[in-house]
Amino acid sequence: MKQLFRIVLLAGITGVAGACGDREVATAPDTSLPATQLLITCLATVSARSVTCNSPRAQAPRGMPLSVMLGGQGTYVQVNSSGTAYSGGTFSSNVTIQNLTAQPMGTSDGTNADAAGIRVFFHSGPTVTGGTGAVAVANADGQGSFTGTNQPYFQYAGPLAPGATSASKTWQWTVPNTVSTFAFTVLVSTTLPDDGGVLHWINQTGSASADLGEVSAANNEIWAVGSGATILHYNGTGWSTQASPVSGVTLRGIEMYSGTPVTGFAVGDNSTILRYDGTNWNTVTFSPSGGSTYTTLCRIDANVIYLVGAGGTIEHSTDNGAHFTQEPPPAGGMTDYFTCGGPNPGDVYVSGLNGVILHSTGSGLWTRQTSNTTNALRAMQWFGNGSGGLSEIWLTGGSLGAPGVLLHSTGDGTWTPAGTTAQPIRGLRATGPNDIYGVGASGFVIHYNGLSWSTQASGTTAQLNHMAPCLLGDGHREWWVVGNAGMILLGTR
Repeated sequence: MKQLFRIVLLAGITGVAGACGDREVATAPDTSLPATQLLITCLATVSARSVTCNSPRAQAPRGMPLSVMLGGQGTYVQVNSSGTAYSGGTFSSNVTIQNLTAQPMGTSDGTNADAAGIRVFFHSGPTVTGGTGAVAVANADGQGSFTGTNQPYFQYAGPLAPGATSASKTWQWTVPNTVSTFAFTVLVSTTLPDDGGVLHWINQTGSASADLGEVSAANNEIWAVGSGATILHYNGTGWSTQASPVSGVTLRGIEMYSGTPVTGFAVGDNSTILRYDGTNWNTVTFSPSGGSTYTTLCRIDANVIYLVGAGGTIEHSTDNGAHFTQEPPPAGGMTDYFTCGGPNPGDVYVSGLNGVILHSTGSGLWTRQTSNTTNALRAMQWFGNGSGGLSEIWLTGGSLGAPGVLLHSTGDGTWTPAGTTAQPIRGLRATGPNDIYGVGASGFVIHYNGLSWSTQASGTTAQLNHMAPCLLGDGHREWWVVGNAGMILLGTR
């Protein structure tokens, strides 16, 4: 059972006419900083109906520590006011909340409203900064303990979809006519379907136009491969193209391995296998006149690697890719394969078209398992039991233009349908059983929090093919997604 916690989104607002100052855009603010360095403070000038806002930290280093405290007016939320009036000692304004994250606010499952909704509470103030007297919130919906005690708040209904703006609420303050200016800060407290996960999907697409098939992370760096022998590399600050020893050949799969140096393999059409030695990519095999189409690979341990592909291709290496042996699929199991993996050399899975799921104990013999679907199964994620064995495994897929399928197993050979998705999932990766992301056609992004699946707004309609998590240390986490036409997305807090 996942224990939900409150995500606190920092924002600034003033009780004046119009929007709350110029929009302050902060890219991935550093949540390890004290809240006082993240708050956006606004100063209201009552007589002039004007406001100025300031954000002391505009940008943070790569990655985000997981924390309940996040920041940014104009990054995660936009708090706006309009219709401001002052009469009889009451200062009022109509205030709306806009959701700028990739997740719906005010819901734990993406559909049903959370009872606490979206609460905008006063972190500090209101404080008189010009003139004399005292200012107080007059009509709060309640008081709570958020970052302090007895903090007044205004509550908005959820769910509030990504990009959507709430209905307005009229906020009132008691303001004597001896006050010329006052200031305060507010925070937004709400429940999200994925409290600890991605809040923004940022388009990182550069000049490359290749369709990118897979992406892999190692040593806090990222590699992606695609059509036209494309190999892209991200060194932590920018993307560049790496030279490929093959020309024009589509590369479909890649796996990189952390170490000194980083090593890895890439595979693709025409029986192409490339090995990375830490500096250069070198050809292991290449058939210019044609040959097998390798769709992906998986390294089971330091020595055991599998390659799978079109036409029932399964190749097995027990010497870290120095030699590969063809292994025949079982009767009725020959098809195009898209994914492979497993916890140890004696427990390996392969899946592909027509709902085919194969299992091997490492002996070279494969058995077919009943999937209860005829859909293509394109993506896999397995989890170990802590003792070198399998705890659970997911397979996903589907056909373009139709709902996607979800299959789940505990490794006993039985597969259970686990629902459908709006789009077929082509890429599936996780940092744990309660943190699984999938991607697919039309910019589709979906997340599993251990209880339910919820969609996220990716900001693109491109076909997304694959993804890789990057754990940066101290809780820092990124998600990298690649797709057609050079699409690269970075998921961050």
